[in-house]
Amino acid sequence: MTYTNKTQQLLDKLQLDHPLIQAPMVGVSSPPLAAAAASRGALGSLGLSGGSAAAVENAYAAVSKLSQQPVNLNFFCHARPTGNDTKQTQWLQYLKPLFAELGANAPKKIAAPYGTFDDEPETLAALLDCNAAIVSFHFGLPAQASVQALRDNGTFVLASATSITEAKWLVAVGVDAVIAQGWEAGGHRGRFATDQQDEQLSTLLLVQQLTQDLDVPIIAAGGINDGTSAAAALTLGAAAVQMGTAFVSCPESMASKAYRAALAQPHRQSIMTTVFSGRESRGLKNRVTEVLDPFAALAPDYPIAYDAGKALAAAAAVTQSEQHIQNYSPLWAGEGFRHNRSLPAAELVTQIVEELANAES
Repeated sequence: MTYTNKTQQLLDKLQLDHPLIQAPMVGVSSPPLAAAAASRGALGSLGLSGGSAAAVENAYAAVSKLSQQPVNLNFFCHARPTGNDTKQTQWLQYLKPLFAELGANAPKKIAAPYGTFDDEPETLAALLDCNAAIVSFHFGLPAQASVQALRDNGTFVLASATSITEAKWLVAVGVDAVIAQGWEAGGHRGRFATDQQDEQLSTLLLVQQLTQDLDVPIIAAGGINDGTSAAAALTLGAAAVQMGTAFVSCPESMASKAYRAALAQPHRQSIMTTVFSGRESRGLKNRVTEVLDPFAALAPDYPIAYDAGKALAAAAAVTQSEQHIQNYSPLWAGEGFRHNRSLPAAELVTQIVEELANAES
């Protein structure tokens, strides 16, 4: 398959055969999933949230047993939340009826369930010690000194942008490539320039803008679930594509049986909501979004609100009811989820690459 110079340079740099990245998805991506994607020449990824030194060490140890290919480790760089006891108490009042529907009690207090990358300086040290090949960030970047330390150590640094303003800032700070996250993308929206209006750009339009204005490789992310949609992004100038939702249905993912079943239900709708975590995120519409979306503006800061969302999901899991898990848990899914295939990750990569070749011919 013939690729553009920018794509081929990225493939060479990351030691890949194909311009395909299995997205890092906290709670869903796993070492077997990342290793399986890597076994067919794609880039496997692991989502480590706020991260810790132990998480880095465990991730590398687990993946190294399965593959010698480089893996992408992803971390969150969200702003530290502002706690407001009154707001948090009020939010729990809105959630009480949902807990009651599950026969459970709402928690009395909520707090941020994890920190941001800069809260754990040992994490950076662990990444440097293990000579991390590829590291990516969501919700912005850590301190510039951390980015520079990674790059000086030979690490390839990626970060998500949802606008040209965000992308230009990332490049100015020193990232090696930008992940263009469109409005269609599943999971948490990586927007961090919150002082500006969100243009809600589609993936392809965002790719077009970024490839025209920036020299670094642009990686398209959002609504891409097969080789045909991947080809469209590459044609518009993307150096590679990142797929997340497409890999949720793979047997190697850590997604629950109920989550996988929901993705296979054609009547489901993918919507953007803030009620699960306090931040915009795209997932399947369910009982929680129907009840809480009218009060979304009242949700506590991310990730404090997520503490309540996680508690509700845990209460649903205790019932062992597939319907309850689907109705009361966040089921992140991009707009292309209806094209999901329940294939082993290696087979999925092979099919996507074949579709990509056919689309280009």
